[in-house]
Amino acid sequence: MLKSVKFSGFKIFKNETTIDLVPTKSEILREYNVCDGLLRGGLFFGSNASGKTTALNAISLLLDMLFKEFVFQDYNICYLSKDHIAKFEYSFVIDKQEIKYSFSIKKGGHIAKEDLFLNDSQLINRIGTQATTSLIDSNEEKNVSSQRLYLRAIYFNNGFVDHPILQKWMKFLENSIYIDNVSSKTVTFTSDAFKETYLVSYLEKYGVDEINEFLSECNIPFKLYYQKMTMFDNQHFINIIFDNLKTKCKIQYIYESYGNKLLLQLLPYILRIKKTGGMLLIDEFGGGLHNKLTELIVNYIYKKTTNIQLFAVTHETNLLKTSLIRPDQIFIIDYDVDGANISKASNQSPRESQNLEKMYLSGVFGGIPLYVKD
Repeated sequence: MLKSVKFSGFKIFKNETTIDLVPTKSEILREYNVCDGLLRGGLFFGSNASGKTTALNAISLLLDMLFKEFVFQDYNICYLSKDHIAKFEYSFVIDKQEIKYSFSIKKGGHIAKEDLFLNDSQLINRIGTQATTSLIDSNEEKNVSSQRLYLRAIYFNNGFVDHPILQKWMKFLENSIYIDNVSSKTVTFTSDAFKETYLVSYLEKYGVDEINEFLSECNIPFKLYYQKMTMFDNQHFINIIFDNLKTKCKIQYIYESYGNKLLLQLLPYILRIKKTGGMLLIDEFGGGLHNKLTELIVNYIYKKTTNIQLFAVTHETNLLKTSLIRPDQIFIIDYDVDGANISKASNQSPRESQNLEKMYLSGVFGGIPLYVKD
């Protein structure tokens, strides 16, 4: 699981910033929201354009650069940065072994430095296009692509078959899912994940049982039906029906409410990552869903799964409850003349009985826009 991310020079984050997932000593929700000594993710709050999505992207960037044909563009480098270089350091704990992986990128998308450590042992040492590694039989200096991570090249060549800890780490990363509700786009990082989690493909493979079990377990008064119909020219059509258990009214998916469609689009991803583990990253979580439904989803992820870290950008302040989230999982984003910065609600040492939502909205934690002058 992810332990921390440190980054600087990235978009509007000029100075070194840390997303720290080591829990405080608080016992709030320790049974559910802490696993193997690490926080199971966090929620990002702050005003519009403060840098919340950028903070989330500091995590997703690693996934993009490892598993996608991704080239780091110059607009990702902070315009406030004097050295025009973006730096990233990720720390993970897998089976009680610590993995530290870092890289820095300069203008033109060129990787300046790349290092990988397993505990105290350095496995990759790269400066520019020259790299050495102990992960392959021949560890002499090699010329590597200036715009591609050397770690990516090694993984795609041998899959770390002789390094089970690294292999398990990469599978954890590969099983992660990024849901961007702003652009209505979902990004998966395994070759089969999109097919499995796309709604129609999911229903074709798994049917409706798991979704209906979720709806029933969470007391959502709907049941789902679907049937595959063959049309002319052997074209297939999936007919999805919402059965309202209260009104006994059956409605086709295309005519169902926006919120119910959003829920149904989200569920296959939650149910898949529940099986595989990984990081679930959601930008603009909650838009279009009722407050109680967003609470239900967060509660389900933390209490019904064990191997998921949830990271979400949200404006749903109703989630600021110690029955759902620990104060050290609440990341507050602010922005000033030196760029964006991150703090935690736990820095103010709130008590379990205090109203976190009220404290946030009153400005105790920061991250509140000042639209009207007193």
